[in-house]
Amino acid sequence: MVAAVYEFDHWVDSIRQRDAYGVDGIPETVSPMAKVQSISSVYFPQFDGLIREWDLAVIQYRVWIHTAGQKRLAGNVTQVNDGLEEAYKPYWQKRDALMDALKQFAREEFQ
Repeated sequence: MVAAVYEFDHWVDSIRQRDAYGVDGIPETVSPMAKVQSISSVYFPQFDGLIREWDLAVIQYRVWIHTAGQKRLAGNVTQVNDGLEEAYKPYWQKRDALMDALKQFAREEFQ
């Protein structure tokens, strides 16, 4: 489950690099969120709420990514990072909340 969370995080960062900043050579791939949700549904249903909250924050972050990309394409490169912190902060807070819950579960379950 932890590996799937990191895989998804890497996927989102790749989208940011490609779409917001125009980095070449980053392929468009399928979101690993289905993997995160599948693992949770089968093995860790207690984390479904945290995953849903994270997924909602991802949507908001992806809106920022799209908007930043539009600014870049319009030639407004000095404004590309406007709003990054406000968009990214809820994303990493929800991701960290899920990771903290997973770590706590592991400590309690595997002692």
